[in-house]
Amino acid sequence: MHIIIALAGAIITILILLNRLGAAGITLDSFNPFAWYRKHKWLNRYHTKPMFTIDDPQKVAALLIVAVAKADGLISIEEKNIILEIFEKDFGHGKQEASGLFTSSAFFLKDEIDFVSNLSKVLELSVRDFSQNQIKFTIECMQKIASMSSENSTEKDKIINKFSKYFERLNKTNKFDSV
Repeated sequence: MHIIIALAGAIITILILLNRLGAAGITLDSFNPFAWYRKHKWLNRYHTKPMFTIDDPQKVAALLIVAVAKADGLISIEEKNIILEIFEKDFGHGKQEASGLFTSSAFFLKDEIDFVSNLSKVLELSVRDFSQNQIKFTIECMQKIASMSSENSTEKDKIINKFSKYFERLNKTNKFDSV
């Protein structure tokens, strides 16, 4: 009988200690390498900017077009209307989808200070899915938006040049397969 009482006392003591450790912020999951890996993978994804997680070339192209329009500050009404027209006619979206694509692209860019330096991160997930026609079309759309502003913009030109040079460099190093 005294063995059973000692075993019950040990189990209760262990459970109380685990409860106190849990209250202090230390759980058994912190010692589990699989749970630790999942937690840190999720935290890395959580702290990544949303524009770096886009893997669809069409959405990346939309983001780039809006980034060119926003490069000098605010987007004018004329630029917004042309962008919405491009999204509707050339991308094949309805009015509501085009407006949603514009809004989400503008939201992704709201806190971005230096888009040019982060362009390679934006293109990282979608670079293999871009076809040569999509690259040319994206450059044409960005140039169309850049030509709408009255003054010459170096920021808009930097975005367009970096985008075209990025794919030229990939073509030269044979890391990019054209479709």
